[in-house]
Amino acid sequence: MALKYLYVPSGYKAGTSYGVLPNVANADLALVRGSSGTRVNADGLIESMVTNVPRLDYTNGSCPTLLTEPERTNLVVNSAGGFDPDSTPFANTSAPDGTNTAQIPTPTTVFNRYQHTVSASSLDTDTKITYSWYRKRLSTPDIPTYVGDIHIQALVNCTQVGNTIEIGSDVKGYDRFSATFNITDGSLDSIIRLYFGDVVGVGNSSVVYFGHQVEVGEYATSYIPTSGGTVTRSADTGVISGDLSSYINSSEGVLEIKAKALFNGGNDVRISLSDGTDDNRLGLIWGANTDIISIIVEADTTTVANGSFTQDQTEMATFKIKWKSGDIQVKLNGTVVLTDTSSFSGLTLDQLSFSKGTQVNQFEGNVQYIKVYDSATDF
Repeated sequence: MALKYLYVPSGYKAGTSYGVLPNVANADLALVRGSSGTRVNADGLIESMVTNVPRLDYTNGSCPTLLTEPERTNLVVNSAGGFDPDSTPFANTSAPDGTNTAQIPTPTTVFNRYQHTVSASSLDTDTKITYSWYRKRLSTPDIPTYVGDIHIQALVNCTQVGNTIEIGSDVKGYDRFSATFNITDGSLDSIIRLYFGDVVGVGNSSVVYFGHQVEVGEYATSYIPTSGGTVTRSADTGVISGDLSSYINSSEGVLEIKAKALFNGGNDVRISLSDGTDDNRLGLIWGANTDIISIIVEADTTTVANGSFTQDQTEMATFKIKWKSGDIQVKLNGTVVLTDTSSFSGLTLDQLSFSKGTQVNQFEGNVQYIKVYDSATDF
């Protein structure tokens, strides 16, 4: 009746994020990412991490999370400077990555926006693309033409899906925003504009911009810096522990996870205890249905439990899953939300993975900690 396994994002090296308990190499999580990727570090700055180095991200506060994301490409060729403006009447200032590349635009009658063209040859009809950017207000606008001084326009061959949303704040005083669009016709170019002044050309220079990003997908991912060409960040994959059979009680126990997914109702992503196959597994599933999270217990090829409960997948939450023959339960933030009295035998659990167990449905999100207890009484 004790905590047998603990993962908290802390120490790391290329290819490895160290486990805390037990103090053995098998407790560490392997990780593969075939490119660099950015994070927000403990000082609140955007920082690039080299190939295969885990990203301990501080976007959500003082406690780091392990960030794992899918592959994405930033289609903006100069991300610090932004889209392809008509001209460049800018003053530069301190940016969220510590450089002096953020832009204070001076709107004129012909220069009041950033503009990006998405090539017709790159996307299919009904493809979702997401534009994100960092912005810091220096003063109250002289002419508050738009709500929150943000006006984004799907100018040609694309329509905005939902509202412009704030997706991060206080990165060196900057907020991050995103807007998602649907490509109307894949055979035509698409144009997006972000206005920083009045549409008719009378604006103000009270706002700073940085980190422009356009990527294929329904949501924005971490900043991908570019300079003179598009850049692709590889997916974080292969997140798996070593053999934990000496520390996991397959007959009964509790799996506790504090985490959130990147998108509410996106890809089917999972964190599991398993034997590396589909035959024996205990999984927490952020599925393709909005506001639904599920669990599955598979014992010796038999599905024992498969239930779901309501929860916004992008909200950081604590999940506790108890497994014991005839007594399977789930707590969400301390409240029991699922009970199953199915019996099972022959369950074998010996490793932790950010996947289904067979390295598919790989988790995409932020993990604050994972704990495994060796008794159902720890529920």
